[in-house]
Amino acid sequence: MIVEEKIICILIDKGMSEIQAKQVLKLAKPVIEGRNPGHVITWNSPAEEYPKEVYWAFWILLKPIALSWIKEHKPEAWFKHIFE
Repeated sequence: MIVEEKIICILIDKGMSEIQAKQVLKLAKPVIEGRNPGHVITWNSPAEEYPKEVYWAFWILLKPIALSWIKEHKPEAWFKHIFE
């Protein structure tokens, strides 16, 4: 599994479909990359190259982006509360 797939899996585990998770990640990538301009995120490297703490940081950044996406596209989603 690569980094991008792992992040998509995190979103799917929280209730999103794969298509929804990919749309959210597309919005989140520039935000994640912009948080540390001196470091390049290698989205297609093996997921194990990043420690679990990095994925926790990704989740912190993903959560408000996903919530905004949910409010716009799926406001009645059963999983919305997970992102609030």
